[in-house]
Amino acid sequence: MSGDLCTLYVGNIGDRLVEQDLVHLFQQYQGFVAARLRIDKSGNPVGFVDFENIDLATTAKDGLQGHRFDSSEYGIRVELSRAGPRGQAHHYSDSKKRRYEDMERDRDRDRDRDRERDRGRDKDRDREREREKDRERGRDRDRDRDRGNRDKDRERENREDRENGDNEDNKDDRENRERRGDRDRNRDRNRDMDRGSREDRDKEEEEG
Repeated sequence: MSGDLCTLYVGNIGDRLVEQDLVHLFQQYQGFVAARLRIDKSGNPVGFVDFENIDLATTAKDGLQGHRFDSSEYGIRVELSRAGPRGQAHHYSDSKKRRYEDMERDRDRDRDRDRERDRGRDKDRDREREREKDRERGRDRDRDRDRGNRDKDRERENREDRENGDNEDNKDDRENRERRGDRDRNRDRNRDMDRGSREDRDKEEEEG
């Protein structure tokens, strides 16, 4: 086991990865020192990750072999680097460095556009939720109004029923009073007739 730094080579990382993504992935393993991105001879971005020794680097290599980033269609390939610590064996032209820097700026712009698009979608969803709340409140008001109208209709019908019932009762009372009045008048008339008949008989008896 060596005490020198050991560097891992990381391939298949895709073209949208940034250095911080690499740091975030590998720093969870003991012995992590640093991580950086470079452009290989084919113009593809690759990563180099330093660990304190080969044992700790091997542990990280075995644990992260095949890990998939969102920026890559395939899992990453992790190997012990032949370039040595900090990948100093890889020297690329200024044009390739500028190309990689341009790629990073493009990725940053793409991420910014994605974030802005996501914020726009969030605002649209918020507006749609507010409109749906307004529609629901409108439906609640309509239901309350309909319920109030139904209650008023029932109250009016009950009042009319009570009034009609009172009218029927009054009519019955009038008819009963009229019938009692007719009976009383008939009784009085019969009484007067009986009194007149008695008086006529008494007069006849006196004359006879």
